[in-house]
Amino acid sequence: MAYADDIVGLLLAPSWKALQFLLDLLDSSAADIDMLCNLRKTVCMVFAPKCRSKVISWQFPKFMVRKQHLEFTTEFKYLGRMINNTQLDDADINREIKNLFYRCNVLTRRFYSSSVSVKRVLFKSFCLCMYDVAL
Repeated sequence: MAYADDIVGLLLAPSWKALQFLLDLLDSSAADIDMLCNLRKTVCMVFAPKCRSKVISWQFPKFMVRKQHLEFTTEFKYLGRMINNTQLDDADINREIKNLFYRCNVLTRRFYSSSVSVKRVLFKSFCLCMYDVAL
């Protein structure tokens, strides 16, 4: 058994009709190879254009896959990252900072009597992961 949720990832479309078409195409293509979409993990999000005069509507009909409505959300976690409809990553940065402080505090408590060189190696291993370097 294999999971393809990270392969498909995100479906982006410029209009409601285009996204519904992509969802229908995804569902029929998946059915052709005996796969299913996990509709409990599938959500929809509307990103507002930067130019407010281009907003046509703030409310859209619900999207459907296999006669089930998909829920709209303002934020969700995708591959460990928080994505929201404001196109800002402040919440995700704050979450990563909080995790960094947590990991540093754990190392400080558990290895307070270790040498500086050991602490440096531990810090680099547990606190400077690939995502925290960007902060």
